[in-house]
Amino acid sequence: PIHSHISLYEYERVTHRMAPLIKAIQKFKAENNRPPKDLSEIVPKYIERIPNTGIPAYRDLSYKISDKDVNGWGLSIAVDFDRFYYLSSQNYPNHKDTEIINGWAFFHD
Repeated sequence: PIHSHISLYEYERVTHRMAPLIKAIQKFKAENNRPPKDLSEIVPKYIERIPNTGIPAYRDLSYKISDKDVNGWGLSIAVDFDRFYYLSSQNYPNHKDTEIINGWAFFHD
């Protein structure tokens, strides 16, 4: 279970808010044979603007290309000491402190 002051419903809303961004990154990758170096590469051709998380206290979204998989990338939101993140590989650790929500993972640190 999620051990955060943010409700499961709010995390589910984040996954829906980020769906167009994920699709834009996937489309960029399909057309360019690589993920974007940063999110500015997909604006405005693939998405009009980068959405915010919709959680007022945690609006910052991070994007990173994988160190281990040149075609892999991820999005993450720091929530206090916890992390809510999306991996393009969907290869999340099988850990008792990790919960999968609509293709995203919540990791309680």
